[in-house]
Amino acid sequence: MGAYNWVKENIRATRNARGGAGKIKIPLLILQAGDDHLVKTEGQNIISRRAENCKLIRYENARHEILMEKDQIRDKAISDILNFFRSVESPIPFVDVDYDRRTILTGKEVFLVHREISEKDIKNFKDPEFNDTGWDRWKAAVGLSKKLNADGNKEYTELSDTAWYRLHLRFPDHLPAHPVGIRLGIIFDANEVYFNGRLIDITGKISPLEHALDKKRIYVLPTKLIRPGKDNVLAIRIKGFEGNLTITKIRTYCSVLHSSN
Repeated sequence: MGAYNWVKENIRATRNARGGAGKIKIPLLILQAGDDHLVKTEGQNIISRRAENCKLIRYENARHEILMEKDQIRDKAISDILNFFRSVESPIPFVDVDYDRRTILTGKEVFLVHREISEKDIKNFKDPEFNDTGWDRWKAAVGLSKKLNADGNKEYTELSDTAWYRLHLRFPDHLPAHPVGIRLGIIFDANEVYFNGRLIDITGKISPLEHALDKKRIYVLPTKLIRPGKDNVLAIRIKGFEGNLTITKIRTYCSVLHSSN
């Protein structure tokens, strides 16, 4: 009785998989055995066609258990799986820098922002290895207002006037011949900029706060700090006035700075 029930549930699950394939939005990889004598491969083809982001790889001479095949087939399958993992978009929004042209950073999806973090995280937020997977992605201009206290009044605290941003940059496997600069949009009000854990510039004054709304944010990224082919982090601490903590929606860019000579 148990064996029959397993077959029944398996058939039901197969039907649900086919019918719901169109709802799958995440990247999907299907390894298909070309010489499978246990199951028909048509169902896999149906799911592959219906799923939004599906890649199907067929191994013509493979039997049902691809990962238990001869070395030549199994090694190829493992390599394909690893390549698939590498190709899947990282949950952290990287920006790939191109030395030959200006790399536009729209700011819509590339910044990670957090307002209230622990004292320990405040010290470490600038480091490339800092775990920011729980941070919010920047959606257009970010304005962070003060919290209201129990009486409905704004609390003027040091923390509510400060925000932390992180931008992940990925450079080519070689260093540029010229310095690389990045320009940000208008920032309310003062800010510190760190690149791969090192403070590279301050615009305005953090404490006591001095306004720098009218200042252009053009920063040179020290070549010696660039990590080619790896994760590079531009970390920004913003000190605002009356709760305004914003990098505007104005486009920012990263480009190679050529000398005037």
